[in-house]
Amino acid sequence: MHNVSSIALILAGGHGRRLVRPRPKQFVEVGGRPVLAYTLRAFANHPGVEAVAVVCVDEWMNVADGLGRDVCGRKYLGTFRGGESSVLSARNGVEALWRLGCCPEAVVLIHDGVRPLVSARLISDCLETCRAKGNAVAGLESNEAFLVSSDGQCASAYLPRTGLFRAQTPLAFSLETFRRAFASAGESGMQQAQSVFTLMAAQGVWPLHIVQGESRNFKITYPDDLELFRALLAAGQGW
Repeated sequence: MHNVSSIALILAGGHGRRLVRPRPKQFVEVGGRPVLAYTLRAFANHPGVEAVAVVCVDEWMNVADGLGRDVCGRKYLGTFRGGESSVLSARNGVEALWRLGCCPEAVVLIHDGVRPLVSARLISDCLETCRAKGNAVAGLESNEAFLVSSDGQCASAYLPRTGLFRAQTPLAFSLETFRRAFASAGESGMQQAQSVFTLMAAQGVWPLHIVQGESRNFKITYPDDLELFRALLAAGQGW
């Protein structure tokens, strides 16, 4: 099982404070199932993904483990302890996969547990691009310009939309490449990184190969995002 060539590493370590709910957003139930269950199902059902693992906040590890085993069946590798940030959680997950003896050349797809509508097409494209070019990151071309503000009230500059992409997940590299980058960054570098892809870029892993993302592959962060997910499920997208 540990000699698999592709692994989905799902990050479910956040506390979801911006949703103002008693449980982390990945465990909020929508349509009778936790958000995380939809994310797990997308990868478990994909024929190109051979194994799935979850990185989770301590107090919810048993719940995540039960979901993983129920949704993913024999593809499920296990549940690993999360860190103080998504980057540290990813590092913990990569180290756990390494200790399990997973193949260094295996493609690891790191994905946010609160992006439950990731499509089979996007997963396939990330796998294929990573194998052909060495890495892949889902990115959605911007259709709007950006205001630049230091205080959130007044803008002092703008960024034109041309050439700008919003980074999404999955983000794919080989297990060995991820491990080497995390080791090189050290604890201080990981604490400063905004996301896994910015950490990889800071370690000199260029170019990053963009895979066309999707608007429905949004990250559930605020209450409006949760309502949009409910509406899409009601319209027949999701489970």
